[in-house]
Amino acid sequence: MNMEIIEKRKIPLLERTEIVGELSYEKETPSREAVKKTLAELLKADGKLVVVRHIYTQFGFKKAKVLANVYDKEVISNVEDVFLKRIGPKNQERAEEKKG
Repeated sequence: MNMEIIEKRKIPLLERTEIVGELSYEKETPSREAVKKTLAELLKADGKLVVVRHIYTQFGFKKAKVLANVYDKEVISNVEDVFLKRIGPKNQERAEEKKG
């Protein structure tokens, strides 16, 4: 799996950076967790502060467009709470731990 960052946009009000990247892969589309880990390594950020919002694929191509948010500090639970609950039970547990 190889990732290239196309665009970075800093949003100071929400204390995050919005990332648009292009992902190329060999077999099946990588999971959100795999993309999150790769993005965290590429940006030298904490994996807990990275949220992969969308992975857009195209039929017949081994490429995908990735939209992600990288937060500056632990404001992730305040901003992404509803999204984290929607994408899965692992992330829902993580969001509840940060609240309480």
